[in-house]
Amino acid sequence: MLRLVAAMTPILLAACSRADPGTCTSGFGTISCTANSDRVGEPGHQRRVLWQVPAGEAPEAGWPVVLLFQGSLSPAQTYWSGYQAEMLGGIHQVELTQRLLADGYAVFTPLAVVGGFWCWNTNVIPWAADWEDSPDKSVLDVLFDEMDAGDFGPLDTSRMYAGGISSGGYMTSRMAEAYPGRFSALAIVSASWATCLGTFCALPDELPADHPPTFFGHGAKDFIVPPRTMLKYRDALDDMGVETETTIDPMTAHGWFDGEAEDVAEWFEGH
Repeated sequence: MLRLVAAMTPILLAACSRADPGTCTSGFGTISCTANSDRVGEPGHQRRVLWQVPAGEAPEAGWPVVLLFQGSLSPAQTYWSGYQAEMLGGIHQVELTQRLLADGYAVFTPLAVVGGFWCWNTNVIPWAADWEDSPDKSVLDVLFDEMDAGDFGPLDTSRMYAGGISSGGYMTSRMAEAYPGRFSALAIVSASWATCLGTFCALPDELPADHPPTFFGHGAKDFIVPPRTMLKYRDALDDMGVETETTIDPMTAHGWFDGEAEDVAEWFEGH
């Protein structure tokens, strides 16, 4: 998902100080939400993470957490600022952030490598088969430790969710494989199993036994990641007895479609 650099401005301004909690504004076909920006990770593998907590007082256990992964060529800022005519339905990402904050979730969007303009390690050689040594894992491990330690304020890390589109959807699937028991539910958009890529999709002999309940959203006209690759994964989960939900939009190609943000938010609310 390609994005104009000008849309990053609200996020960069918010990085200078702590942004007001849960602030989103709409107008003239645009939505912008304020976010905090921090660098996370070990020296040599640090990344920026944009994040925000809802307005108001946190629940006693802390805010539940949603981790959203960007697509390739679409930095994490695309979850915080968008416009109606944006290609690939990008404004629906911001609708999701706005809805999640309003529903009482803290939202975290880490950047992939190259300032967020590249893909995640999950299906890239050599890390697809060697996740333990991947740069992405080193960043996420530190992020999760800091969340658990309260470095981002009161968070309920016993209630964590993950979602993403395209490369970020594959990365969402990786959460089931690499972090068993951490996530309550997943939402995978325009993607499939963690090590699949585009038209190629080979599932492992066994999927994680404790795979979280998973929502799948896909465009029927998606030729970049054909729906058949997603259905292969979805059907395998169904056969295992894992709870799934699937929405396929007949008019959409590779991207978000109208109403999908609500579907994802409701899926998380139900789990």
